[in-house]
Amino acid sequence: MSKKIMLKSSDGESFEVEEEVARQSQTLANLIEDNCTDGEIPIANVTSKILGMVVEYCKKHVVVVDGGDDSSSSSTSEEDLKKWDADFMQIDQSTMYDLILAANYLNVASLLDLACQTVADMIAQVTMSTKKILFKSSDGHLFEADEAVARQSTTISHPLEDCCAKADDEFLLPNVSGNILSLVIEYCKKHADVGSISEEDLKKWDAEFVLGMDQPTFFDLIRASNYQNIPSLIALTCQTIANMIADPNEIRATFEIKNDFTPEEEEKGRQENRWAFHLSH
Repeated sequence: MSKKIMLKSSDGESFEVEEEVARQSQTLANLIEDNCTDGEIPIANVTSKILGMVVEYCKKHVVVVDGGDDSSSSSTSEEDLKKWDADFMQIDQSTMYDLILAANYLNVASLLDLACQTVADMIAQVTMSTKKILFKSSDGHLFEADEAVARQSTTISHPLEDCCAKADDEFLLPNVSGNILSLVIEYCKKHADVGSISEEDLKKWDAEFVLGMDQPTFFDLIRASNYQNIPSLIALTCQTIANMIADPNEIRATFEIKNDFTPEEEEKGRQENRWAFHLSH
């Protein structure tokens, strides 16, 4: 039976944890090795709120560490753990810094790394979001977007990474009109901020974004996404086209093609090309 370790926060709340959970903290592991854990261990610099979070983190990570030797399950566990860690770090700034101090004080290396990396990512995101990129459409309209939005386009991100473009430079897009460029920027803004929206809601937004779009606008959008090399927008528009051409009648309606086959000729074509219409023999 696993030994229990009692921890006491700075505001007097007690936490009982398994020894293997406590050992996620090198500070506590040293005390366990020295047989100094018979009574409650005071964690003088850590409040109950933060200590509760540290214990929760350590419990989750000790399960994965001891989760077994099967490589497939280990891989899945690692993926699930990364997602859990990301969700765990969705906390306010004050709590984040208190958690960093606690992780450092208790010497929980993986938690300290996670928290510090999260702060570094937050700083990088703020830095990126404050830099503005200017776009000029083929008809002379200017658009300003955050760098994170602009980087949705590989065509734009490459010169930014190579330091070939400055914040006040204009990116001239000679093949994209102002109307289409505004749609592209609207799409990129939504996808640059994916952390604030669920995958399901983003898919719904994508569907509504292309829904009811007239044919000339739609094809101009395809050309613009290809010219600017925005993989997710290319995939969305191409999939929409694929869905549109699943039925011959939809093809005719969409592309305004007149059906000049007689019913007999159309049926003959179906019979001769059953594989294309998924008909059984």
